[in-house]
Amino acid sequence: MKWENLPDAQAATVQAKVWTFEEILSLIESFQNFQETGQQRFMIECEEGTIGTVDFFESVTLNDALELGIYIEEGSRGRGWALQAMIQGVERMRPHSNLFFAQVEEGNAGSVRVFQKLAEALSELDYQVTRTIIKRNWHFLFQRVQ
Repeated sequence: MKWENLPDAQAATVQAKVWTFEEILSLIESFQNFQETGQQRFMIECEEGTIGTVDFFESVTLNDALELGIYIEEGSRGRGWALQAMIQGVERMRPHSNLFFAQVEEGNAGSVRVFQKLAEALSELDYQVTRTIIKRNWHFLFQRVQ
């Protein structure tokens, strides 16, 4: 993982800014305890550099679930990076929750495809997967079977 303050990492996030040293230390300290912040962001890196983010945050939709979000730079899409990063992220966040949730707009074909692939991959890793469409949005629920 790379720290979000680096210039090449800033291009992969919608909240790019230059952070002061004190802000970075404060953020590092706050992320030491996921239970306090309720969120975690992983930077996605490959040979070309930082190409996106995987975000986990406490869901306002479902109690006890972590909501999952993904962003990949346009030029790096379609190479499987999102799927690999989400699988690794879900596995890393498992100590915090066995329930993950994602919403995808029906018209976002690329995201729908990658979350469908994630559903297939996680079902092979002992996750129960539920997929529904509600009000033109795909809803994916991934629950680890104990």
